[in-house]
Amino acid sequence: MAAPPPSSPETERPPRIAFIGLRGLPADLPKAGGGESGVEEIASRLVLRGYDVTVYCRWHYNRRPSSPYKGIRLISLPSIPTKGLDNVTHSFLATLHVAFADTADIIQYCGMGTALFVPLAKLLGKRSVVAMDGIDWERPKWGPLARFALRLGARTAFKWADAVHVDNAVAQRHFHELFGKAPELITLAAEPCGYPGSDSLAEFGLEKNRYVLFVGLLKPDKGVHTLTEAYAGVETQVPLVIVGDSPDPGDYVRCLKSTPDKRIRFLGYVYGPKVKQLFANCLLYVQPSLMEGNSPALMTAMACGRAVVVSDIEQNMETIGGAGASFVRENPESLARVLTALIADPQEMARLGELARARIETTYNWDRVIDQTDGLFRRIPPGKNDSRSSDQKTWTTSAGPLDHAIGFWKPAMPVEEIEALARYCDPEKPPSPGVDVWRTNAEAGAYRVVHGAERFSLYAAVHPIEKVPDTAEAMAEIFDRSGRHHSYVLWFPHERAVVLPFDPNAAIEAFWYERYITPAKRTVLPWPLLRLYYTLKPVVPSALKAGLRRLIARRAQAYDHFLEWPTDRSLDLLQRLLLRVILVASARQELAFAWFWPDGHPWAAILTHDVETAAGLAGLQTVADMERQRGLRSSFNLVPLDYEISEPMLRKLHEDGFEVGVHGLTHDGLLFSNRSTFLRRVPRINEYGREWKASGFRSPATYRNQDWFHMLEFEYDSSVSNSARFEPQPGGCASFFPFPVGGLLELPITLPQDQTLLGLLGQTGPDTWLANLREVRDANGMACVLTHPDPANGYIGHTKNAAHYPGLLDALVDSGAWIPLPRDLARWWRARAAASPGQFGSIEGMSFGKATLDSSGHVLLVPPVH
Repeated sequence: MAAPPPSSPETERPPRIAFIGLRGLPADLPKAGGGESGVEEIASRLVLRGYDVTVYCRWHYNRRPSSPYKGIRLISLPSIPTKGLDNVTHSFLATLHVAFADTADIIQYCGMGTALFVPLAKLLGKRSVVAMDGIDWERPKWGPLARFALRLGARTAFKWADAVHVDNAVAQRHFHELFGKAPELITLAAEPCGYPGSDSLAEFGLEKNRYVLFVGLLKPDKGVHTLTEAYAGVETQVPLVIVGDSPDPGDYVRCLKSTPDKRIRFLGYVYGPKVKQLFANCLLYVQPSLMEGNSPALMTAMACGRAVVVSDIEQNMETIGGAGASFVRENPESLARVLTALIADPQEMARLGELARARIETTYNWDRVIDQTDGLFRRIPPGKNDSRSSDQKTWTTSAGPLDHAIGFWKPAMPVEEIEALARYCDPEKPPSPGVDVWRTNAEAGAYRVVHGAERFSLYAAVHPIEKVPDTAEAMAEIFDRSGRHHSYVLWFPHERAVVLPFDPNAAIEAFWYERYITPAKRTVLPWPLLRLYYTLKPVVPSALKAGLRRLIARRAQAYDHFLEWPTDRSLDLLQRLLLRVILVASARQELAFAWFWPDGHPWAAILTHDVETAAGLAGLQTVADMERQRGLRSSFNLVPLDYEISEPMLRKLHEDGFEVGVHGLTHDGLLFSNRSTFLRRVPRINEYGREWKASGFRSPATYRNQDWFHMLEFEYDSSVSNSARFEPQPGGCASFFPFPVGGLLELPITLPQDQTLLGLLGQTGPDTWLANLREVRDANGMACVLTHPDPANGYIGHTKNAAHYPGLLDALVDSGAWIPLPRDLARWWRARAAASPGQFGSIEGMSFGKATLDSSGHVLLVPPVH
C-alpha cells in the first residue's frame, strides 16, 4: 500500500509505535502463533505508510534479530522463561526500554496480561493501546492467580489505556457488557492466495487434495484433542496433518502425540512457503477451538479456497459467516459426522471453498484493516516527549518496496523523502512522481536484465511491457531466458516517475534465499544417494572419489546455470540499478551514502579455513604461520565430533588472534538433509558454539537451507557461495557483500574454493584467485577466501598446492584492502546496517562515499578520501 498522498492532512508525521507482549518476529520461528503472524502483517504494512515501528522480542525466541526486518526494528530483551513469568517480565523490561531509550510514542500491548503495565507507560510519558481477542481468563490452561491477573489487566486497559481494540465482534460485545465500554473492532485479514505450488508435499509424504489439515499451537483451548478423538470415527485413509507444537510442551502434547492412529501425522512447526503449500493443497481445514479470536490460520485456509470445518463457538461462526461447515464444540461424534459427510462429497467441499474465498475477499481485507489501525494511532494525541510534538525527525530504513535497497546503500537523504520515494502501484494507473513498483499476478521466473553495458540475472515476477511509451525512456530492458524481450524499467521525465515492473525487495530476497533453484535441484545428487555416499565415503578410495567429483563437474558444465562462474555480480548489479533509480527519481546527479568499509578502505577481505580431518588439524599451524608472518589472521572452522579438539589448542588460537568457528557437527554433509536431522543436531552445534566462543558457522560441504538458519545461534554464517556451479549444492547469492538471512549475517564465499580450482579443475596456480580479487576490488566488495589445511588432493594442505596460498596472501597485503577477522567484519556490517544517519558519527571509522550519474546516466561510486 502506498503512503497517503501529499495533499492529505494525514501526511503529518505518524507516531512511532512499539509492539510489546509477543514472543517476537519473524513469525516463522518455533513457538510463534497467530499473534506473531498478525503483528508481522500489520507492522510491515504500517512501515509502508511511513511509520517507525519497533517490535520487542524475547531472548529465548530471537536472541540476535536481524534489524530492520521488513522495515521493522527488532529489539531483543531477556525474560524469566517460565509459563507464568515469561510475558510479564519481558513486558516490564520492554516498557522501561521504550521509555528510557525513547523508541516509540505509542506502545501497543498485545494481550490483556501485558495491559498491567499501561499505568507505568503513562507515568513514563508514553501513550498506550491494548489489543485483545477474547476473554482470556476463561482459557483452561490458567490457574486462579493467572486468571485474577488477566481480569485485572483487562480492567486496567479499559481504565487507563488511550484505546482498546479487539479483533472480533463477540469479544467487543462481551467487554462492553463487562466494563461498560465498547472497544474498537479491528479484525485481522488474509492475503488473496495465489497458488504456491505443491513440490514441498513430497517432503512430508503427502499428496495434493489428499489430507485434512489443522495449523496452530497445541494447547487445550485449540481443541486438538477433540479433532484427534473424532478422527478415529472417520472411515477414510486420508491422513490428518497437524502442523504446530506447544511453546510449553507437557502432558497434553504427549497425550496427543501418543495416539495409535497411524493416519494422524504431527509435523511440528512449519513456516514460509511450505506451510502455504500445506494450506493451499489440503482437502479441507479443521478449526476445533474451544476459544478463539479472529484466527489467521482459519482465514488463510479460506483465502486458499479450502472448505473449512469449525467448532460452533461464536468467534469461529462470525469469521466464516456461513462460508463453511460447523460441529458442536467439544463433541467428537459431531465432528466425525461432519468430516465423514464432507470427505464423501467433493462437490460440496468445492462449493464451500469458493464461498470461503469470496468471504475473505469481501470482508477481511488488509487495506481496510490498516486504514482502521492508522486512523486509531493518529487520533491518539501526543504524550510527553512525543516526536510529533517537536521538530525531531526519526530516520527509518524503510522505503516500502525499496526497503532492501535503502538498507544496503544507506543514502544521506531526508527521512520524508525516503518515506515518500517508492510505492506499489496498479499498472493500469498513470505513473506518479517517484518510484512506481507495479504489482503483477505473473509467476516468478528467471530473466536477464540489460542495463547499459551491464548484463545480469534476475528472478522475479515481472509485469510485461511490450514497448517503450512515447513519453518514457528505457533505463533497462528485461529478457526471458530464451532471449526474447519481456519488459522494461521505464523513466517518465515529465512525470518524474520511474516504473519498476517487478518487486525489488522480492528480487533481492530471491538471491539471499536462492529461490531461483527448485527443491529438486538443490543438490547435485538426491538426498538418499548423498546419504549412501557419505555412509560409504570412509572406505571409498581417494581416486574413486576424485573421479566421481570430476564426473559431477562435467555434468555441472552441461547445465543451463542461472549464474555465471567463477563469480557473478547479479545481486550487486541489481542494487546498482536501484541506486540509479533512486538518483533519477529524486532528481539528483549526486548522492552521499554510508561507505561500506571503515576508514575509507576501498574493499575488504577475510580469510577462512575449513578443517575437515585430524590431518587437517595437524596442518593448521602451518597455515596460521603463513598468515602470521604477513600480519594477517583468519578463522578456522572445526568439526566437533570428527577429531579431538583440545581446550589448550583452542585457547592458543584465540590468544594468537585467530578465530574459531563451528563446521557442522560431523562432516557427513547431511545436516540439512531433512528437518528431523537438523533439529536433532542444531542444539549440540549451538552448544559447541557457546563453548568455543565461536561467532561464525559454516555447514559441511556448504549444504544449506536458509529457511532454517534462524535456529543457529551465531552472529554470522558463511555457507552461501557467490556462485557455486561445481559445489555439492549448486546455486549462489551473486553478491560480493554481506546480507541478512534468518537472523544471521551471511558472509558469502566470494572466491572459488581451493578444492574446486586446484583439485577438480586441475589449475596449477592462483591466477583465477588473483583475477577474482581484482573483480571484488573493482566492485568495492568483500573477498571471502575459503581454503583447507587438510592434506587431501586439491587442498592447500597438500604439498604440491601449499605454494599457491602465499601468492594469494601477498596480493591481499599489497592491495589496500581491510582484512579483519570475519567476526569483526560481521560486527562492522551489522553496526552500519542498524545505524541511522544521526548515529554514524558514533561508529568508529564511518565515512561517506559518493554516487554520481555520469554523462551516459550510469552510476559511479567514489570512495571517501582519506
